Amino acid sequence: CCRLAKIIRKRMPDAILIAGGYHVSALPNNKGTELFDYVVIGEGEAIIEVIVREVMSKNAHKNKRSHQILKSSRCELLDRLPWPVRIQREYSAFKLGGLMYPSPLHQRAVVALLLSRGCNSQCSFCASHTIWGSRLITRSINCILSEMEYVTKDLDANALVLVDQAFGEDPAWTKELCSRLYQTQLNVSWYCMAKPTLYLTLIPDMAKAGCTKIGFGVETADSNRQMDLNRPENGDLDHLNRTFRKCNEAGIIVKIYFMIGFPWETPEYLERITKQFLQNLEANELKITFFTPFPGTQDWEKYSNQLLTSEWQYFDTETMPVVKNTHISVPQYHDFRKELLRTFYSSQTYFRTSQRLLGKRPYYTSSYVEFSESLKTNGIITGNETWVQKLVINGSTQKITTEVA
Repeated sequence: CCRLAKIIRKRMPDAILIAGGYHVSALPNNKGTELFDYVVIGEGEAIIEVIVREVMSKNAHKNKRSHQILKSSRCELLDRLPWPVRIQREYSAFKLGGLMYPSPLHQRAVVALLLSRGCNSQCSFCASHTIWGSRLITRSINCILSEMEYVTKDLDANALVLVDQAFGEDPAWTKELCSRLYQTQLNVSWYCMAKPTLYLTLIPDMAKAGCTKIGFGVETADSNRQMDLNRPENGDLDHLNRTFRKCNEAGIIVKIYFMIGFPWETPEYLERITKQFLQNLEANELKITFFTPFPGTQDWEKYSNQLLTSEWQYFDTETMPVVKNTHISVPQYHDFRKELLRTFYSSQTYFRTSQRLLGKRPYYTSSYVEFSESLKTNGIITGNETWVQKLVINGSTQKITTEVA
């Protein structure tokens, strides 16, 4: 954004530049914010009206640059906000990878929807509260259903991503939404993120309403370490697997979000405790990122003096660990990540879990085949006989073999 601001300022010196988002909400006085006329902390819909009125009233604005930091109040009535401007060709060109149903090759259009803002939790590594606060605010179900109907019928979307931070936080609201969505018969699949504390009674309702995938933030193998992350409610392996089995029984794919790169980790911990945990985790997809303390979080206060880099482009959770670990080097962490992914996908637990899911939803086979190809491309699984082929050979139905062939 700073690079863009410099370019725009040079070519369009009278332009009004506004910065917003997680970064400036956490660090409004950080280097680079001086490039902008306005820096917005928090949600932007209400404050943009204030800025426009001020700019319109200042005819001399272009002759007198200003730099203001503005903090907005939360938007309490989300239904009043307009829907995003969407262009059909852009959504039909985008494909959502991973183990998805419909699979990328069968996705006509993928659309992201936000049903709520905020989160009732305060995870030590999450910066969402810098914008949304710590209170959940939901849209009305009628408003949500209208937008879903629009994107499925007008944009021909057959895959939706609900980008709420924790779907299911309000169980009564969630149950009613799923019931109404089931009644509409939109025939669309959707993917959401939820906490491992998701009410088990909601899972069948979500499946009936079109949910085909849930992403859970498990984060670490040691349930005692969940306390450090303000996630003690995640529970142990048995608790997690009960939730994941319930999802698979309903035909829902389970994705796990997991982190490594903590300053307290040792090679022995990753080799012994983490590997054993992943070998016994009854999930269908695993994403491993590097622990990254974002500005504005509790972990930033705790670890900002132990950073390996101050270059923000490396704070993407993917490129490298950013906190110093005296026991494990950066190249070793990359090796460990690949090794842990291989451990998960080559385990007997993963094979049995996949069999169980395909037994409920044999038409997910094409999703598994495409997913296995992406894992081979990334060097996660190797060899001619992958677990997908084993599933076909030993598989649960003739339909699976036919689809793969």
